[in-house]
Amino acid sequence: MPITQSIEHYQKHERGNLDRMIKYYQQASFDEALESATFSQTPDEDDNLKMDTHQNRVGYKKSEEAKPYIEVRVERISNAKSWNELFTIAEEIRNSVYELGHLWSYDFALRVGANLGLYPDEVFLHRGAKEGARRLLHKPRISSRSLPLTDFPDELVKALKHPYVIEGFLCCRKDDF
Repeated sequence: MPITQSIEHYQKHERGNLDRMIKYYQQASFDEALESATFSQTPDEDDNLKMDTHQNRVGYKKSEEAKPYIEVRVERISNAKSWNELFTIAEEIRNSVYELGHLWSYDFALRVGANLGLYPDEVFLHRGAKEGARRLLHKPRISSRSLPLTDFPDELVKALKHPYVIEGFLCCRKDDF
């Protein structure tokens, strides 16, 4: 599928979920955002918070184990000056909880970051997004955890603008390339 068609499909059918999630976290109180981010929750079309389906393997029980590690870092989290600083804290938490998973730390940092007005400046790559990037960029292997916007086609960057939106696109549309 041509990239322009893939972008159009994403914008029309899938991006709304990401936009709804970002809007919720931007408007939530810090405490609400922290609680919801712990469980990777996203509002559905009826504004009911639910754990994102890509976190089902982690589940509520495993996410609950992260709470004490979050609580001792609340001040650091609330005072983070950049998304990368927030992500580093999320990684510390993830490393403290067996099998919490790499995607949990990205999801947590993205959600809390939206609340604090902090966003990634590179496209972070996890299982689905990494596969999408590998296919789109025609690379047999990508070993880095993130890529700069300059690595992606101009038309993709112009259309989607933000690294976190491109990450969502790559994950959702990975089979298009």
